Amino acid sequence: MISKIIKHISNANILSVLFALSVSAPVIGQPAVGGDHPAPSYPPMTPPTSVEDIMPYAREFAANENGFLGHGFGIAQAGEKVILVTSSIAEGSEMYHEAIVRALEERGVEPILMHDYELVGVTLEDARRLRDFVAKSGGKLDFFSLQDSSKGWAEGCSHFRLNDFLKDTRPDLFELCNPPGVSADLPPDLKEIDNKMRNTNFFASSMIPDYLNQYMDDNPDVKGVFWGRGGPIWEPFHPHKERWLGLFRFDNMWTAMSPRSDFPADVWLLSEELTMEPMAATDKVVITDAEGTNAWWDMTEEQSQRWVEGVYLRGHIFMFPQEAYGGYGLNALNYPANVPDYIPVGPIARLNGTVVAHASHAGFFPAIEQTWENGYLKEVKGGGIYGELLRTLMKMPGMNEKTWPGYPEPGYFWHYESALGTNPKGLRPDITAGAVAAERERDGVIHWALGAQVWHDEGDMTTPAPSLLAFEKEHNLPAVYHGFHLHNYFNTIQFRIRGTDRWVTVVDKGRSTSLDNPEVRALASRYGDPDRVLATEWVPEIPGINAPGNYESFAADPWPYNRDVMEQVKAGTYNKYNPDVRFSSN
Repeated sequence: MISKIIKHISNANILSVLFALSVSAPVIGQPAVGGDHPAPSYPPMTPPTSVEDIMPYAREFAANENGFLGHGFGIAQAGEKVILVTSSIAEGSEMYHEAIVRALEERGVEPILMHDYELVGVTLEDARRLRDFVAKSGGKLDFFSLQDSSKGWAEGCSHFRLNDFLKDTRPDLFELCNPPGVSADLPPDLKEIDNKMRNTNFFASSMIPDYLNQYMDDNPDVKGVFWGRGGPIWEPFHPHKERWLGLFRFDNMWTAMSPRSDFPADVWLLSEELTMEPMAATDKVVITDAEGTNAWWDMTEEQSQRWVEGVYLRGHIFMFPQEAYGGYGLNALNYPANVPDYIPVGPIARLNGTVVAHASHAGFFPAIEQTWENGYLKEVKGGGIYGELLRTLMKMPGMNEKTWPGYPEPGYFWHYESALGTNPKGLRPDITAGAVAAERERDGVIHWALGAQVWHDEGDMTTPAPSLLAFEKEHNLPAVYHGFHLHNYFNTIQFRIRGTDRWVTVVDKGRSTSLDNPEVRALASRYGDPDRVLATEWVPEIPGINAPGNYESFAADPWPYNRDVMEQVKAGTYNKYNPDVRFSSN
């Protein structure tokens, strides 16, 4: 388990890192395209037909103490009570719920199963009736309710909810983001159900966390709750954040029956610790990716120290410092409780260079290219509708003139996020049935995002920060959350050690080098063959990079190719299971 977030790296550790991992200086401005990129891979997946088919995976999940963003079910000990709050209404999800309840009971844990739709006063039958009506009507087109990942641009629509700028200047884009008729055509009873279901989204309502907090106040023998699918879902439980134990996503094959179920918690945390170890001694970071991303930033000693203080989010390391600033970082010793000292927003970190990608949290789109200068977005090329939405937002009055809370200079388009996934067992979910966001959990994947965001105001751990809410209300401009996510898959990330010409490679072509560290391998050997324990199971197939074909043709419309690969995976005919294992004793 991580003993601490290292604030001052020791000279001995610096030297050991340098001699073990140092490389020659990267060439800034030259894209890292071509070379030994890992072969495409996806593990065989067999849909279950009964609870018994799921039980082996459920037992692994029930015993594992770690999970993405939070703890795993294994944190609950025999004799303890925990709440499980489900969020899926998909047919078949009940099998997974039953399996994890049984697996926890086998360990002597008492699970209390709740359903988010019931907590807001909706039956499962009515929730499904609403879902089916909306689907038949064309579906509400937003980031959270996509029917598939063909419209990855939909994530950009959320930035235009506060004023009429998109409607007035780009009615064509407005109509795409707001397809007519769905909500207006809802029968009265479904409108009531729709209004209630909106309260299951913690971004929009505190109803469920308020209920859970009250339940745990009334039942102090309950250890805590597993709830949510992602995002800072622990924040609404302040000042009792320790009550939130972790996410609950054990409701589908892509999560419950993936290899992540048996990736050991202590191995995972040790590999994260080694990735973070050089950060406090870093004065420059360079990130390249096979699709053309080539970006960098410089750091003062004070900036790197603030970075380390706020860098940690389990399975989601804040590889760009700005996301670690402007709040009370998470305490690795009492996770996810906050550290006591506020981490100031500035001096801000400033990204330079180019970011190129073809996927967002919502799905796929023609490849987009962003140009960054001194931390600020200067130009956007390509991207199809996603690019058009971003270029339109860049023209919105006030977006470049107003100064967002905590920031030293005007403008919204500051680079905010380059977050690193750290679990080699993470998989791309079924992109034909929803968004791709979960793929960001896989080790080596970076998701980028922009926005002038802060976690908290100084002296106030409320989230969203009250200053951001006030800013949005006053100016009708987006402030509360970052966005326009981009995914990169074959990243190479290098740190330069301050005062030297030595570089440390922490990610190499989409795989954290810490996974091949002898200490990590030795620990992994407790659980079996370390090559298998530490293997990267899913590697995307991208023509012109790690598969035959032309990248430019693929990048012009990536959805059909990715859809066809996923259909093969679902049919059991995808024959490219090539788990990426890289280890050298040298």
